[in-house]
Amino acid sequence: MGKKKYILGLVGSPRVNGNTDFLVTLILKAAAEQGCRVEKVLLSQSKISPCQACDYCKTHTTCIQGDGMQILYEKLRKADGIVLGTPAYFWQETAQTKTFIDRLYAFYDSNLRIRLKGKKRGALVFVWGESSRSAVQTLKPVVKYLEKILSRVLRVDLVGKIVDGGFPESGDVSANKPLKRKATAIGKKLARSL
Repeated sequence: MGKKKYILGLVGSPRVNGNTDFLVTLILKAAAEQGCRVEKVLLSQSKISPCQACDYCKTHTTCIQGDGMQILYEKLRKADGIVLGTPAYFWQETAQTKTFIDRLYAFYDSNLRIRLKGKKRGALVFVWGESSRSAVQTLKPVVKYLEKILSRVLRVDLVGKIVDGGFPESGDVSANKPLKRKATAIGKKLARSL
């Protein structure tokens, strides 16, 4: 019997058990039920410092900062699948998510080639409070940006994504049956794709 595939879920929301956390958890639960080993990391509890742009990582294989990101670098290297979730705060990803993304700079070598080897599979969760059409239009570039980070930096081929608004209160998505079904379906599809 082969080694269980490992899926890492990253929650960029500071709200534990909020909408983003709920959906990422559903995806991971569905993947675990398909036999995958899953782990969820709350970025707000990971003590990640901002990138200092010192370029230490260009002449070494890691970042000079000895913080919570060191553990995440290793988890990201080992992961077969990655689920990235963030709510929109002020029409972009959260500060926790952006700090995490900036620290992915350590995966580039001195010639700006990605050090991560192999392809991964993954999913994106991006939800927000507003339900207006203007919010959807405003957030389209952010969705494309997050997809590029997953694809170009973390080498993730997306198998599914949840991009939706109209959830102003923490826990609103827990009453949304179609969204819950979609999260479960993405988790199953992610597990099957590994």
